[in-house]
Order: sequence, then structure tokens, then C-alpha cells
Amino acid sequence: MAVDDEGNAFEPSSDPLLETAQAYVKDFKLGEKPDTAKLEGLLRNETIFGVDLVEAGLADKVCDYFVELTAGPGAVRATLHRYVNET
Repeated sequence: MAVDDEGNAFEPSSDPLLETAQAYVKDFKLGEKPDTAKLEGLLRNETIFGVDLVEAGLADKVCDYFVELTAGPGAVRATLHRYVNET
């Protein structure tokens, strides 16, 4: 999405699969609930994740985290705080 936790644009670090990943999230906006069904192709990409996350049964969990992380400004910090402090 190329935005930080406050919604400010930034230049992502170089990655050979950056364009591939960005194609799946290009229409998502911080603060708008994403249609996570659009992530299926990304989540099935074994080159990125090492396994097909859908087949491994992890896609729903990853999508749940994605929804939390993109909920709005400060969502990344709040989500990390919530899960780090659970332990």
C-alpha cells in the first residue's frame, strides 16, 4: 500500500516481488475495510510465503490481521501492542 501507520506515503524498500504484492493491495485504502477475497492470489503465492497459505489453513488468520492493520491511522501500532501484550 506504500503508506505508513499514519497514512503518509513512503517509498517501499526494494524487493523483487514488490510489484507482485502491490498489485493485490493497490486499491485498498487505510481506514476502509478491505475485501480480503482479493488477497487470495497473494496468499497462495508460494514464492513469497514458502507455502500456499490458503491450503495451509492460515489465510483467514492473515486476512484478519490485515483488516486490523489497515483499520486506520495508528492501527499498526495498536495491533502490535494488542498482540505483544497478550503474552
